[in-house]
Formats: sequence, structure tokens, C-alpha cells
Amino acid sequence: ATELDELEIIKVDCLAITVLEVISNAIELVKEDIIKVRDKDGIIKIVPESYAETHEAEVLETGVSKQELQDYLYCGMNYNDKQLYQQVNESQDNVFQFSGGTASGMIQRALPQNFDELTCLNALSRPGSSFSFDDFVRNGVGGSKYPDEVAKFLKDSHGCILFQEEIMRLVEYLSNGKVSGNYARGLLKKLGKANKKQEDIDAWNELVKIIKSEAQDKLTTREVDELTADLITLSAYSFNKSHASAYTYVACETLYMSRYFKQYFWAASLTYDATKNDALKDSINSAQKNGFKILPPDVNESDAHFTPISADTIRFGLNEVKGIGEKPIEGIIENRPYTSVIDCIIKNIETEGYTKRITNALICSGAFDEIIGTKRSRYDKLCTIFYERKKTKKTPELLMQLWEDCEEDVFDEDTTNEQYMEYEKAYLGGNFFHNIFSALGDKIQKLYERGLCLRSLQEVKEKNLPNAMCPVYAKNFLFKKDKNGNDMAFCEISDINGENYRIPIFASYYQFCKERWHSDDLYLLSLYADDDGSIKFGSRRWIRDGE
Repeated sequence: ATELDELEIIKVDCLAITVLEVISNAIELVKEDIIKVRDKDGIIKIVPESYAETHEAEVLETGVSKQELQDYLYCGMNYNDKQLYQQVNESQDNVFQFSGGTASGMIQRALPQNFDELTCLNALSRPGSSFSFDDFVRNGVGGSKYPDEVAKFLKDSHGCILFQEEIMRLVEYLSNGKVSGNYARGLLKKLGKANKKQEDIDAWNELVKIIKSEAQDKLTTREVDELTADLITLSAYSFNKSHASAYTYVACETLYMSRYFKQYFWAASLTYDATKNDALKDSINSAQKNGFKILPPDVNESDAHFTPISADTIRFGLNEVKGIGEKPIEGIIENRPYTSVIDCIIKNIETEGYTKRITNALICSGAFDEIIGTKRSRYDKLCTIFYERKKTKKTPELLMQLWEDCEEDVFDEDTTNEQYMEYEKAYLGGNFFHNIFSALGDKIQKLYERGLCLRSLQEVKEKNLPNAMCPVYAKNFLFKKDKNGNDMAFCEISDINGENYRIPIFASYYQFCKERWHSDDLYLLSLYADDDGSIKFGSRRWIRDGE
């Protein structure tokens, strides 16, 4: 097959479109005045007006528009801003390309301080170059493992070969121009495939011979062998630097929003994640870990989507409630405030698409909780009876009288935790505010204060103890034999914050505790964080008899 570059055709990748949409939506959410400032380091940036009140900065311009902020982010952002790298080192959550486990772990070890280092880490998180990560960290304070004739081409990447451009320059230099860098790049791309052709292997061996012949005054034969072996490893996946830089620029845009417009960016991100299956729970956990309080929908306060109501508080949107469409939401927002459920029904009697289903969804999702308190299940029943009797009634007086009559026929009762959980799962898609631990929060806190347990799986990872007791809900047990024929098990555990892991219960532990395991139950388990960041049952140290 002919390569596109041989035909002088340029391939253009249109990437990160979703991220740019989230950024654009976040900017639209901004409610405060926007200003342009010069910070103490001389960096000109566009920030909320409140920034100047808490930071040393010279105000250059007030009344900056949202369009100017967007243009600045897309075209004029100064990525020498130290605050961007402080932000990514504090938290990788919600950062484009760096929120995944591998990339996040690399950030935490390498602690990038500038755009070039962040670009390198973007490349290092890819399969083909990840083997160079330890060298990258060491070289930051030491020097390259390669001889000077190679290392002088690698100053921007801590002495590591990470990018296709570096490979191309090295091959051309070491072969004294007898091998084209573009030819070497194309050949390595072919060698990175699972089914290598013998002709490509032969071509590579010939390339190595040329380098050994032409670079005798620069490298030893051993140094050439070590270098070309690394190039073959990189062939599995190597970034070109322009690609990595473009990704890193978008990452810096998300870092900028996380640093200076944090609540708006997180609200827009939650709105996007609500459209993806099973993504919202993890996103809410991340938001909470980053200092946000997430509130349930509220008929008097929620907008259509997730919206910040303060610097550290974000509220569910009405669109995130299952069963409520665009037209009813427009009417609900336009006709508020509401003092009661029937007040909402009466004010929206002419709203397009507003039916029993909408009222029921608002009640069961918690959108009326500020009005009805703990009576969600009672009003769920009341709503059903009311609409059964309502028929064609539309006048406010008749509707109010009917509602009052129905109230007398419905028993006054508080909603149980189990009912809250069922409502949330049905109407919000998950248990975000009530879970199996809801009634145990105070007891868990008391155990924690007495030093008898940790409160969450996140604390197990952060404390990094040899073992720690932690309350979890275990379910979906799988019992099987290990490779030695011994009984063992797997199960899923979730903690008070909804964080989930699937853990093995190895035979060495299972033989002593198998009678205690029952599916779908609460347990206080001995857990520890493994070196790869996963959670394991048992202990990192030997457990004495009787423990």
C-alpha cells in the first residue's frame, strides 16, 4: 500500500470536539463579571472578577465578553502560566488526556512544571513509549542514558526518545543523510504491526547497518544496537510531537477552566457525562473529591442542566431527571416559584407536555423535597390518586379542592431509605444521595474516630497502610478454584461514597473466612492498596495466627 505522505496528501485528525463543546458550555454558564489581568509573573489572562480580590494582579480591562474568553482559550492562552501546572499536579480529574489511571499516575510521580514536560507525559502514557517513563523521571535530575551525540537531540524530552520527529532527526544525523527520516518513520510504523513482513525486517536490518557504518565516529556498535532496539520498541506506538502538543494544548484549556472557572467547568462536564451510560456516578464522585457539594434537583432552583449555585456547590438539572422533556422544563422554569406540588400543577396546566408523568418524576427525583420534606413516598401516592380523579378539570379552584380531598385519603408517612434508593435509581439513574450506608454514617464516623476503621476506599488508598478495616457493601460473588485447585472467590465492593472495585479473595484467606461470606451484605473488611493502585482483600504483611 502507498503511504499518504508519498502521495503528498495531508491527513487531518479532528479530535477533542466533545471537550471543546464542554468548554463552550461552561463559558455560557459563567454568571459573574469577567476581567483581563496581568498576574505577578507577568502573565496576561482572562479570569472572573473575584480573582483580583484574592490574588496579586493588575486589572487591565473590565467587562470582558464570553466570546473574548473563548477566543483567548482557543487562540491566545499563555501556557507559561504556572497555575496550570500547579492545577494538574493537584488533581488530574477532568483533565483532557490525563484523568486516566496510567497518565494520572505518571503526573503524580513526575510533577510537570511546564508545557514541554506535560507534552512528554502525554506521549509517555502511550503503550509504545511508557517503558521510558522511569528514565524520564530520573533524567529530570540526572542525565540521559544515551551518549551525547544522541542526547543533544532530546533536550526537550529529558533525554528520552518519545516523538517521531526525534527519531527522524536522529536517523538522518547518524546516517549522515543517507537514510531519510521520513523513510525510517514509515518503516518503524510497519514494524509496529503484529504481522511484520520479512521485507520490512530486512529493510530495517539494512538501515541499522548503514547507521553503524556512518556513525563510527559518533557511537560504538553497542550504542547503536541499544538505540535501534529502543526504536523498535517505540514502533508499537509513537506520537508525533505536533499531535502530542495539540492534545496538551487542549489539556491546558481544561486546566485553565478548572483553575479559574472551576464550578462552571465541572457543571458542564457533569452535564455531558449524564448523557453517557454509567459515567455520571464516577463524575459525581470526582467532583465531590475536588471539593464540590452536589445537590439533588429542585423545582425552584434547578436550571435545565447541572448548574453551579455557588463556588463549591452544583445542583442537578431538570433535564437529568428521567421522564422530563425540553418543553415541560421550559414551562417549569418560566412559571416558578412554587409553594407546593399542587401550585406547580396549576401553574403548568397549560404547559406543553406537562402531565402526571412530569409531576411524578419531580416528586420521586427529590425536586420537591424542600417543600414536602421527608414525605416523598406519600406524595408519590397522592399524585397517582389526584390524576386518576382529575380527568378534564383545569380551573385552579377545582384542582386545589380535588388535591385537598385527595390529601385526606393518603396516609401520612415518612419515606424509607430503601424507597429513596429505588426512586433515585429510577429517576436519576443511580443512588447519588441515598445508599445502603445512609443510615450508618454516624456509626461509621464513630468507628473512625476511635481508630477502628477508615471511612472509604479512597482513604484506604491515601493512607496506604499494610491493612485497614473499611465498611463496604459486597455483592456479585463468584466462587471458583485457583490454579492449584483451592477454593477462592471474587466479589464487587462499594463504599459509602459509591466507589466500586472488584476484588479477589485468594485461597490463603478464603480458607479461613469462607463461612462468613454472604452475597449482597455489609462487611467490615481488611483491605489495602496494591502497588498498581487497585484494592485488595487481606494485608500486605504476614498475618499472625488468630488475627
